[in-house]
Amino acid sequence: MASLVPDEIIYKHSDYTVRCYETALMFIDVSGFTDLCETYTKAGQGGPSRLTQVLNLYIGAMVQEILTHKGDVLKFSGDAFLCMWKKSPKLNMQDVVHTAIDCGLLIQKNYGRYITDVGVILKVKIAISAGLSHFSIIGGHEQCQSHYVIVGQPVWDVKMAEYMSTAGDVLTSASAWMYVNESEYCTQPCGDGRHTKVLGVGATWKRVQKLHSSVSMNPDPELIKPPYSEYPQMEGNSLTGINYREFSRKNSFYTITKVLLPVRPAVITAMRSDWWAALRRYMVPPIIRAVDNDEPMDFLTEIRHVVVVFLNIITRTVTEDVLIEVVDNAYKIVCCVTSKTGGLVNKVSMFDKDMMFLMVFGLRGLKHEDEAQNALLCANKLKEYLNDVNITIVSIGVTSGSTYCGVVGHVLRREYTVIGSAVNKAARLMMAYPNKVTCDKETFLRSKLDQNFFKLMEAKILKGFSNPGPIYEFNRTRISYSHPILGREEELQVYQTTLMSAIEQYSRKFTRYRDHKFGVAIIGSRLSGKTRLMVECINITPKYIEVDHIILTEKDSKQFKVIRLIMGRLFKGIGQSSRENRESRIRYTVDMTSLTPLEIYAVNTIFDCRFPLPEHFEYHGDILEEYQVKVLMQNIFESSFKEFRVIAIGEAQRIDDDSWKLIILMLQNKIIFLLLTTNSTMLVHTFFLAFSSNSLSNHMIVKVHIAGIDRRYLSALACQLLDVQAVPSELDKVIESASDGLPGWIQNFLICLVQREQLTMVTVPRSQALDTGALIPPSTLLKKSENKQSITSESFLLGSKYYKKSDISISDEHQNDIIQMAVLSKYYNFEDVKVDMKMDVLILKTYDSLTPFEKMLLKCASVLGDTFSRRMLIHLMQCDSQRKIAQAVAKLFSIRVLECEGGDFTRDYSRVLVHSAPIRRDASLPFCFCMGIKPLPNCGDLPLYAFCGYMKFRHTLFRTTTYDLLTECQKGEMHTRALLYLERYTRKCVTCGAGCFSQLFGLRCDDGLKKESDELKLTHEQIRTMNAETKISEGNIYAALENITDIGSCSRRNSDKLTASEADMRRVSRSMQNRKDTKIPSFSSVDLNSCECMPILLAAYSQAIGHCQWAGDHEKLFDTYLEYADLSILNNNTPRAIHLLSEVETIFKGNRNLKETSAKWVYDSKLARIYSLRGACLLECGDVKQARENLFEAMKLFSDPFPESANSIKLQNCKKSFSQLMALYFAPQMYIAIESGLVGDFYDKITLTLNRLFKLFTVCKEMSNASLAAKWSLNYALKTDSNFRLMCMSYGNMISVYRQMKKFRLCHRLETKAREMCQRKRGRVDLMEVYAVGHLYTNIFLYNVQRGNKIISLEFGLSVMRIMTSLSDVRTRESLIFWILELLLTELRVQQMVSIMKEFIYLNEHYDVSSEAWYYYYAMAIYLDTGFCVESYRACETFYMEKGEMFLRSKTPEAAWNFFACMWLFTMRVGLWEKSIMWNEKIEQIRHIESVNHEYYTSLMLRLVEGYLIDLVRELNNRNIKNIINIVKLLKNLFAELDVASKHIPIFRSRYYLFSAYYHYIRRKKHRAFGILNKATQCAKKYSDKLMIIWIEHNRLYWKRSLNPRLENYWAEHVESDTLLSYKSFDAEMGRKIIPYTLPLPKIF
Repeated sequence: MASLVPDEIIYKHSDYTVRCYETALMFIDVSGFTDLCETYTKAGQGGPSRLTQVLNLYIGAMVQEILTHKGDVLKFSGDAFLCMWKKSPKLNMQDVVHTAIDCGLLIQKNYGRYITDVGVILKVKIAISAGLSHFSIIGGHEQCQSHYVIVGQPVWDVKMAEYMSTAGDVLTSASAWMYVNESEYCTQPCGDGRHTKVLGVGATWKRVQKLHSSVSMNPDPELIKPPYSEYPQMEGNSLTGINYREFSRKNSFYTITKVLLPVRPAVITAMRSDWWAALRRYMVPPIIRAVDNDEPMDFLTEIRHVVVVFLNIITRTVTEDVLIEVVDNAYKIVCCVTSKTGGLVNKVSMFDKDMMFLMVFGLRGLKHEDEAQNALLCANKLKEYLNDVNITIVSIGVTSGSTYCGVVGHVLRREYTVIGSAVNKAARLMMAYPNKVTCDKETFLRSKLDQNFFKLMEAKILKGFSNPGPIYEFNRTRISYSHPILGREEELQVYQTTLMSAIEQYSRKFTRYRDHKFGVAIIGSRLSGKTRLMVECINITPKYIEVDHIILTEKDSKQFKVIRLIMGRLFKGIGQSSRENRESRIRYTVDMTSLTPLEIYAVNTIFDCRFPLPEHFEYHGDILEEYQVKVLMQNIFESSFKEFRVIAIGEAQRIDDDSWKLIILMLQNKIIFLLLTTNSTMLVHTFFLAFSSNSLSNHMIVKVHIAGIDRRYLSALACQLLDVQAVPSELDKVIESASDGLPGWIQNFLICLVQREQLTMVTVPRSQALDTGALIPPSTLLKKSENKQSITSESFLLGSKYYKKSDISISDEHQNDIIQMAVLSKYYNFEDVKVDMKMDVLILKTYDSLTPFEKMLLKCASVLGDTFSRRMLIHLMQCDSQRKIAQAVAKLFSIRVLECEGGDFTRDYSRVLVHSAPIRRDASLPFCFCMGIKPLPNCGDLPLYAFCGYMKFRHTLFRTTTYDLLTECQKGEMHTRALLYLERYTRKCVTCGAGCFSQLFGLRCDDGLKKESDELKLTHEQIRTMNAETKISEGNIYAALENITDIGSCSRRNSDKLTASEADMRRVSRSMQNRKDTKIPSFSSVDLNSCECMPILLAAYSQAIGHCQWAGDHEKLFDTYLEYADLSILNNNTPRAIHLLSEVETIFKGNRNLKETSAKWVYDSKLARIYSLRGACLLECGDVKQARENLFEAMKLFSDPFPESANSIKLQNCKKSFSQLMALYFAPQMYIAIESGLVGDFYDKITLTLNRLFKLFTVCKEMSNASLAAKWSLNYALKTDSNFRLMCMSYGNMISVYRQMKKFRLCHRLETKAREMCQRKRGRVDLMEVYAVGHLYTNIFLYNVQRGNKIISLEFGLSVMRIMTSLSDVRTRESLIFWILELLLTELRVQQMVSIMKEFIYLNEHYDVSSEAWYYYYAMAIYLDTGFCVESYRACETFYMEKGEMFLRSKTPEAAWNFFACMWLFTMRVGLWEKSIMWNEKIEQIRHIESVNHEYYTSLMLRLVEGYLIDLVRELNNRNIKNIINIVKLLKNLFAELDVASKHIPIFRSRYYLFSAYYHYIRRKKHRAFGILNKATQCAKKYSDKLMIIWIEHNRLYWKRSLNPRLENYWAEHVESDTLLSYKSFDAEMGRKIIPYTLPLPKIF
């Protein structure tokens, strides 16, 4: 606390006398502050927080210099501060002035010029004066805090010297120069003859010895060296190393005694004494609360939306004593009025005749929903109350905005203040508009006061504000309305009639009971327009009747408060004058000497007087029940109210009972006419006083109940409030449907629209407004008539009729009239505006009521987002007390700030991902439905929700409001901690080993291919060392980790409950998982079905992006964005990836610093990575053209463009082939693992782009380009030989190219290298790598298939299938499964086929209609080839009828074509000729498919050939020559294509030979047919194709007439539903055989 006041207060904190000192004053002003404030206020520049940080660093260093020179810093004022040196017995005035000048010269030398991080140059100008100063403490009574001022000639002189100086000067006034030895300084006189500029020290400067002797008799280097001696002196334009906050954190005894003592001994003196209690009078409430709660000063630092009131008082020229008295009185008035209206006085400054006060509304603990209104009312009252004869001008500026609220200055001398553009703007308004109360637009809108209290001011130039917006003058006494009141004709008539009747009865001596009406009560709900109606009633009151208008507040419900306010209008100043003055007015009204003690007591009680009473007088009853008191009050009222007058009271529900009794007494005696407004809802509340309710029911008061105005007036009212002539019809409809006609609601609604910039005013011709459908009310409803008569309903209806009938005349006469029209924004959303605008204020009130620890918990939680985990919250808070956290959470749950989101911690093994728990809707809040949490051992007294593991903010607005309180520095620190948490604890799931990911947030770990960096090594060590600590600290949250084995046993126990098909799938999965193959690395058995790495990574990346942005780690942010986009592509969320790339490109291109500081190739390579990823996204979306453009642009940015001409492609192909051969065979040491570091990462990024180009060229069937991309990518990947994912992709692509080129030798070499690379890989593959591994293994598998290695292929395929379970590359996964099923079919392993079909096609997580089409295709293939049914023809036909049109539009149409071919072939086999017509159109389309060497095409053509051969036999039987010729011609073409295609896929060769033999046999070339059939048998045996061996032998016997007649039509006989053969009954291992289809022969045979 001592650091918040100067030494003069510390040593004499209770001396309220005026002290006179011979002093030297130094005023330091930082120029450039206005520009700096405006720059930091712009978006993205840090705002008030960064501004304060710079000022603290800059000003703090100068304050340190002043304290070292034994100066006393009196006051801070934003960018300036005033310092004082006093004359003492040891120091004469010459020493004092010389010390001040020396200090000023050092400050100019070391800190005279400073370039900030935004390029604004800060400079210093220093003014010095000397003479007799008067110092005094002001305030200090019970209603205000204490403060201090310094006045006198030195103050005026230093202000004038500062005005005369420029940046870089040390200027002394004549009063100071008279004490200076001129020979010690180099000087330059100013032209005015009164000021001298000091340029430096002279040759005879002797101050060094004096300074050393004044410090200590035995100087100690540690004592003399300032604590900021580590600051480098400012050389050139830089100020670096200033970090006095670090000094403030040194809490050792040595630091306190050796550093603080010599610099500012007053602080140590205060610490060792009990003065701190007395110093509380000088502290503002936020500081006091922080001290009482033992809250660090740093916790006070926050960004808050406040209302700033700047008050400037100019006085007459008076003596110092009189001036101090004026300042004291003004300060007491300002403190009293400000505290009553909910604000606080933050600063008091006194220069020359200017007295400046800074008041703030909305600080911590003082938040109010109507703070803008309260600030304006406070300013209006101050303007009214500051009427001292010595005060000439009172100017007040009021503004609203977000400001930095916290402690500013030096650790040894600082002040609590607010800094921001709103503060500067208020100061500018105060000076630009003298003797007025002015405010900005935001304050005007937020105040929600009647717009007639405001007057638009002439625009003036405000320093530092290029566009200050409209400025308004506020005057509470201005209550005239320029617009007529709408829809209140009946109510006004009632008032006018009642008032005229009362005036008539006032002059009569006797009044009948029914005519005794002397009051009108306007009763209505909130926002119904009661105040506006009252003002209109006052306006129509006759001018000869005086009206007193009183508006009550919450503080006016005290006993007799209202009656005192009423009488105060008669006593002329009773509310603000002294008690003696009020007593004299009472004496003038009644004879006090004739009053009894009871009557005197009544006068004292009612009017707050102190007339003397007898010593032992006591009274305990109700004085208003005494008859003599009533008579006395009647006499006082009759004597005071000389004439009949109207008393208008707003918010009358606040009138106390005693005041009501006296008001009723006035009405009974016809002394006043009462007009009041009251809230109808208050009448039904229990706290509304009973007597007050009865008083409103008194027969003397006429009650007028009001509701919303008629809907016909709504558009006119909106025009009045917006000051326009036309409003949109949409706005009128919204107001009509939601407002219930309440004028106050409409006003607030329109203000919200204007504040949100959803409603703007434009100037348009009347005809254009009519064309848009706008509503234009009659002018009689928008402007008062000269006779000031209220608008009647009849005139409105007439106006409406005139408006409707005059459309033609308007278009002829007034269509070019220019009018103001309100226009809704195209982004207008009514739901957003319906949010209660007071919610943020209520939130801050709740926040301010919390303890410092609870506030810190909320701040940390707001950094994490709307939903957050307890573990991450604990990490951010860095608190060791789990009980303290649990208590804070319980408190926040109980006050409904936080609530449970529901986390399942029984199966949660990740510190980043939280599984959702089922929500219990029937539970009453507060409640926690997290699963797996238990109370801590020492917290049994706390409720269960205190240990909630997964929480959320009940209202999102609470989180955003709390988050906005943090400064940029605090946000950066907390986001950095959150990012560190994600880096440490984002690990693989338990299924994948719970290890670290190979790449995360731009960091790579040691996976056997690349060594990890030192930074990542440290992170991993921290992870390992914290594992045990984590489990202990987490307690029961992670208790489920011990039950991992139980989960497996549980699944085994439940295995007997599975269905038969599920059991089959489990059996196949276990067989594949347990299969051992030394050629396959261990990670080939990865099971992605139970892997949770994807949701873990998605959760980590989604959080990390926001944390990286606020942490300021731009490199990590860039890498995180791209990795997140890459992950989204793998997760089939391409739109998300495109959105992320758009965001990172905007951030990247908007960062000018990066482009200026980075090398061009580094900048271009980062941009190329964005283009490369975008190309991959577009390729996934099917936009091949745009994908090509982006990928080619990426290669250009990598400075390695992809060739586009055919010759260049051929040349590059040769070059890359040569490099590849050298790397694989002849000189691997010159081509493999030759690059690392930044260059190696650069090559890896090119490799990734080339892999994407390969995929693009493959889709486009550009095989030469694809070959070049594959070779190029592998060459780059081999140069680094460190990125496992890229190596797998490159090897896989290259094997695919050589496989299609039938270069099996190179394929074998690449397979060997790939296996060696996989063996080098340490640990398990993670999610990002498993797709690449699957791609590599699938291509190795396909290579073995194409080469004809059936056994190896089948074993290999089954081993790696587990990796492909969740593979997002649809084509690769389907190709793998296609061949595995084909190979299993050749082995007649039908049941395994069906299990795989269901598990990997029909039930996988990437299931779509195409997957279902594949399933039904394979079911028909089994049916056609074996005769055993998986799905019947009718089921397949039903599937097509339901979803056929859908899977035709899928990404893989091959499923549809193969399905059609099988269905068509089935109809051809069984002779369903009518149904075959349905498939003929599809078959005709298949025939036009482009011929490619692809397994799908070959399989498809074989089905077509078989069908056409059967059709040929049918036509031969029918002797249809024309069709026979066409079919033969077609078959020749098909056989030619199949001959080529089957050579690439040998496993289909035997089937091709069978159909070729069948074709020759039909043509009666039996000898040739049997010769080809022998080839088919040999080929089938070569590749162990059991299915084809049986089928070939079956047809051989049939052709030789040796086949059992029962088997000839066996297959065809088992196609009906009652004869179907189920696949479950077939088991080749048990000896069950298949009876294949018999190829039919012509009847002529």
